[in-house]
Amino acid sequence: MRKNYSMLLLLFLLGCSGGPYGELEKEFKAKQELNGEVIESNTIVLTSQAHKSSYELRKVVDTSLSSGFVEINVNTFGYDKIQIPVSSISGCGKTCFGSGKWHADLLLGSQGIEISFANSNQVLEWCWSNDLPIISGKDKRGWLKNKVPLPDRDGYKQVSKFEYSEKIKQRCQGY
Repeated sequence: MRKNYSMLLLLFLLGCSGGPYGELEKEFKAKQELNGEVIESNTIVLTSQAHKSSYELRKVVDTSLSSGFVEINVNTFGYDKIQIPVSSISGCGKTCFGSGKWHADLLLGSQGIEISFANSNQVLEWCWSNDLPIISGKDKRGWLKNKVPLPDRDGYKQVSKFEYSEKIKQRCQGY
């Protein structure tokens, strides 16, 4: 009987990184060491078109940003480090929940996954530096809920830092 419980525990632990993170591991498993800027936020929330609920990895994540990648390392058993190239990110956003609570969002259109970082201006600065557009709230909702494609990044023209900040403010208000 004890052997059966041990086997069940082992199977459970091996399956820990399922869900959206497991999908990201399959496509973006780290291949090299990157020396990016480590961000302060150590929590991510993953929302997916394929899963009904969000997945939160609270206080166990190290994320670094480099000129071409986002690197995420979950510091617990059963998770592999991932490196997502800028080319796989369709755009960014900001979701606000009230006074002082918000997330910086990375939208991976082809994978149908949104990665959110609690209160991270560093992520939004990185988005602007990498010429990633701010995706409107309407476009994000259509994409997440109804699988409507996100706007094509090919036609995006980088805007000034001020205009980008204004788009982030609008996005935070739900537009």
